[in-house]
Amino acid sequence: MDIYGQQGSMKQGKQANLIKLQREVLENVLKVSKREEESDGCVWKVLIFDTHCQNILSTLLKVGHLREMNITLHLNINQKGEKRDRLHGVKAYYLVQPTQENIKAIMEDFNKDLYDQVYINFSSPADEELLQSLAVHVGNLNAVYKIKRVVQYTIDFVTLSRDFFSLNIKESYKSLRAAGTRTAAQVISQAAMGLFSLFRTMKKTPYIIYSDDKNNVLLAQELYSLFENLYKNSKEYEDESTDFLQPQFTQPILILVDRDVDLGSMLLHPWHYGALIHDVYHIENNKVKLNKPDSKEVQNFDLDSQNEDSYWLDKMNIPFPEVAKDIVERLQKWDIEYKQITSIKEDTSKMVAAMSNINEMKDQRRLIEMHMSISAGLKSELSTRHLDKYFEAGSTIIREKQLKGQEKSELIEMFQQCSIGAGKPNFDLDKLRVLIIYLLFVQDIDINDFKQLEEAAGITNKKYIQILEQFKQKRIPETTTSTAASSDTNLNSEEIADKLTSIFGKFASRVKSQGKGLINNVKNNLIGIEQDFEIATQVKSIIESKCMNSEKLGYKFIDILNNQNTLTQPKIFSDVVVFSLGGGNYNEYQNIQEIGKKLNKNIMYGGSEILNAETFIQQLTS
Repeated sequence: MDIYGQQGSMKQGKQANLIKLQREVLENVLKVSKREEESDGCVWKVLIFDTHCQNILSTLLKVGHLREMNITLHLNINQKGEKRDRLHGVKAYYLVQPTQENIKAIMEDFNKDLYDQVYINFSSPADEELLQSLAVHVGNLNAVYKIKRVVQYTIDFVTLSRDFFSLNIKESYKSLRAAGTRTAAQVISQAAMGLFSLFRTMKKTPYIIYSDDKNNVLLAQELYSLFENLYKNSKEYEDESTDFLQPQFTQPILILVDRDVDLGSMLLHPWHYGALIHDVYHIENNKVKLNKPDSKEVQNFDLDSQNEDSYWLDKMNIPFPEVAKDIVERLQKWDIEYKQITSIKEDTSKMVAAMSNINEMKDQRRLIEMHMSISAGLKSELSTRHLDKYFEAGSTIIREKQLKGQEKSELIEMFQQCSIGAGKPNFDLDKLRVLIIYLLFVQDIDINDFKQLEEAAGITNKKYIQILEQFKQKRIPETTTSTAASSDTNLNSEEIADKLTSIFGKFASRVKSQGKGLINNVKNNLIGIEQDFEIATQVKSIIESKCMNSEKLGYKFIDILNNQNTLTQPKIFSDVVVFSLGGGNYNEYQNIQEIGKKLNKNIMYGGSEILNAETFIQQLTS
């Protein structure tokens, strides 16, 4: 049995592209070796994956790609009620997490004699007891001959773009702070394996710079242990080279940031294309669902990173008004070019050349129409919910640490326009976000001013009222809990208060000491707004100082290759990976990419999951 499968083949000094690197690894997982093909002549395959691995595959390999690898059928082993037929004479490729549930499902497949040529691929190293139980079970059935290969890979992350990734650990923020679907230890272990997978795919060993909070300390230690184990077992790896286990002239740096240090990026209404789509429609593994206008029908869109859709990848961090304008211009340009091609009638050579471009142009048209539909939906939401004004109000509060008279009057008016009434939907969440930002960032809160804003907002959602009350009690202790908040909302007030105590403890000292705030250089023109959130500002400082400034910012350091935990001299590094345990977001991703451009550094960004404001607040209130 192979301990680890072959990983990516990134060359030293080359800028990392996660799409290409992880796709290469996945293709290696699923391909048949020449030796295996020559031995039995069978090349047709069926792929059996779990939901976790399906998510990993879905952003990188389409059905067409799978067919090119002779995969004619793909099935989800976790799909309840899905009947899988007996298929002999084809290669059955399992790609699953090494969990007890999946091992039991594989055992059951052997009981039913579904496949006679089995290739078992685990997305991460399996527990020895689980492997032993599988081996004993297969041996008792006298079916060992069916197993052609068992390989343990390290591929536990979802690539969202060239420099953006998620570990898809659901409810990670809540689980790290209270009893969620997982324990904090489980989240940290899964995050460590996800980051280990990332760097195995990059074939790099990072310097680790981590914030001095309990969870990131444990994450850094566990990640260090994984690399330490890698050194001990390096001879058992199938890699064509183990150079990445040796000291390198330039290594990447991994910066583990504390989510609670900056909630501004999580709550602020976005203004850039990708962030706005995620805020309004919830991007899930690069897929978007939205309702057709005046219809109950749902449209499904795939933001295509498989073919490196340059439009999505290039425009996701551009202000939405610029993208909306560009989409219209591209559609107009396409119409002109298409008319020119279809008008060619006499010149045969030109007609042949034109026909070869037709399919490509149809693909371009499909892409343009997809973004046109998404853009139209966003424009409607902007108009109905006044999202541009919420963005401007939130940015002003963060920047100025206050709301002046005219700005406060405009916010009150907007709250009233978005209140319950004839034909007016209630957008409690939008109001809650701005009010929480106000409580987090305004230095000297006037009780009467806030009461005026709160009354104008008129929030009626009981869960939202209670979370707002908890924020109020931390910033305005003199306030009393409202009647609505004290009613039964199925929430544990003490648990919420404990969560917020941690958040406010980290915000309080920083808000008082920083005059510039978390967002700098905000211009009057919304399209030109430049945002520097707190985490991005810290990342910038670490990069500019070649890591020497990290200790002043409250970060610690581990040099894995040299077994050092002190910084004695500036570090020369290649790529930068910023990881947010507890969840990342598109606002922060956009901000960090802007900093990367200014500093001429390739910065990758990811989180234990990628949240928008709604899913983040759900974890605070659930």
